[in-house]
Amino acid sequence: LGKRILEALTSAYGNMIFSSGFIHGDPHPGNIFVMEGGRVALIDCGQVAQLFREQRLRVAGAILAAAAYDGSTEAIKALADVVRQFG
Repeated sequence: LGKRILEALTSAYGNMIFSSGFIHGDPHPGNIFVMEGGRVALIDCGQVAQLFREQRLRVAGAILAAAAYDGSTEAIKALADVVRQFG
């Protein structure tokens, strides 16, 4: 069940950010309902922000850099470079 919940949240947030171009501004556990079968419902979307294409690309770069992070000097530099792009 835990894996299904994680997959549902990952899919929901991935679609929200990369397909729709917005982010939920208040994603605490009280705003996430876990339903039967591990499905999730995100509520209270009163605080949202639009992400433009360039911002979505930066978020994708940060996710990829974090996923590739292995503690090496090169990985630290790569992650730092991506974070600096956010300004």
